[in-house]
Amino acid sequence: MIAWHTVTSLQGRSVSGMRICHMHRRHIYQRPDRPTRYAVLLTMLMIGLSLVGPVQAQISGSSTPLSSISGLTPPERATALAVETLCPQLNPNVTAGGVGDLQLRCIEIIGNANAGNTNAASASLLSLAPEEIVAQGKSAVETSNRNIGTRLATLRGGITNLGFRRFTLHNDEPTVPYTLVASLAPFAAASSVVAASTPSNFSRLGVFANGTFTGGGKDATSQEAGFDFKTFGVTLGTDYRFTDNLILGIAFNYMSTNIDFDTVSFENTPAGGGIDTRSFGFSIYGTYYATNQFYVDGIFSFGRTHYDIDRRIIYAVPATDRTGALIPGMTTVNQTAQGDTHSTQYSFSIGAGYDFNVQGFTVTPFARLEYSRLNINGYQEAINDTANGSGLALEFDDQHVDSLLSVLGGQASYAISTGIGVLLPQIRIEWRHEFKNDARTITSDFVNDPTSTPLALRTDSPDRNFFNLGTSLSATFRGGVAAFVSYETVVGLAQVTSHSVVGGIRLEF
Repeated sequence: MIAWHTVTSLQGRSVSGMRICHMHRRHIYQRPDRPTRYAVLLTMLMIGLSLVGPVQAQISGSSTPLSSISGLTPPERATALAVETLCPQLNPNVTAGGVGDLQLRCIEIIGNANAGNTNAASASLLSLAPEEIVAQGKSAVETSNRNIGTRLATLRGGITNLGFRRFTLHNDEPTVPYTLVASLAPFAAASSVVAASTPSNFSRLGVFANGTFTGGGKDATSQEAGFDFKTFGVTLGTDYRFTDNLILGIAFNYMSTNIDFDTVSFENTPAGGGIDTRSFGFSIYGTYYATNQFYVDGIFSFGRTHYDIDRRIIYAVPATDRTGALIPGMTTVNQTAQGDTHSTQYSFSIGAGYDFNVQGFTVTPFARLEYSRLNINGYQEAINDTANGSGLALEFDDQHVDSLLSVLGGQASYAISTGIGVLLPQIRIEWRHEFKNDARTITSDFVNDPTSTPLALRTDSPDRNFFNLGTSLSATFRGGVAAFVSYETVVGLAQVTSHSVVGGIRLEF
């Protein structure tokens, strides 16, 4: 006798089952007792659950959350938290396109974590974490802080002084001020020159051009990627001396910066990508001498920067099937996420100083306040590589960075008269204190994540105190021609090295 019946599973679905009752010797068919029937049903239910169990495991994540893997850095942990949150919400039936690729990456990472391959899971999280993006704001702000004080005035201090045609080379005291934006520059004017004649209105006009190279790097921290950078810049400007005590000018600048990240993937393959920036800006500047020794000066700047970003995502993990179970072989992920965006930046600086003349030396203590505001537009990455997958692209929110610096320092110079002109060697030291530029959170999410689960990265806190050291040599020649070269470095800025060389020429009519 064969009996058919229908049972309902714990998940609310109906499954068909067949039970065959055994025939006894007397050919009497017996109905099994109730406990036996329930045992059969329970066995069938367990078999059904075993078929969907692996899929459910990869959706739910590991018994120990991915973000609880020991030894993760803060960016890796933030990425793990996003992955373990969004992956269970993805549709397992979508296997194509960016969403399908993101689904596969989730299965691989969580599957390896479930299998105890925490090193493989950690390596993938390291590559996924977008910690390189911090360099956008950090590089821009640190460059701006230097440029407020040196991008223009470094080029003008000693060589902007009122033109060689007005000078006679002897050791009398100057009758007019010559430092000109000295609080912003590493140059002080020669104290051994004096006015020789009254210039014409046209001779009050000066033009200058200069070039800048800055190179250095930042070591990696637990929260930020390390990188090397190179910056090339050029500045063109003109100014006019309205009175012996007041000079105003305007300048245009262009800068190009290349940032290469130090991140490495498995087998020590470079995997960090980089950021290329191109910046355009203009500045208005001026100096006013209240007395022959005391001055006040300032600069206001506005600029716009374009960023091209390549973020490499390279890692290898043991292969898994669609259920998250390990299978023989390795899966290598090699994607390049590309993005581009713009930023606007404005900054100003105001300073004051006093010139002391001591036995041929000019010693100038000065103070300055610098502020800059950087606004980086949000953007979306794109991965146009179907062969290697395209599911790990991110979308970043807007970023806003504020910096407020106080600067206290001093410079000393000594004028040397020669047959061809006046040489002016100088040294300078600055103590800088940062009041703002606090640690901030950069928020993003995966482009192919329909839930828009946030991935939040926290930047390092800034170094509040550091020093700038500089030395320079300027020369003023006959005919209103002047030139200079200077070197500057940063001391006491943790994990950062920076060396800057600036050279320029100026003509007065």
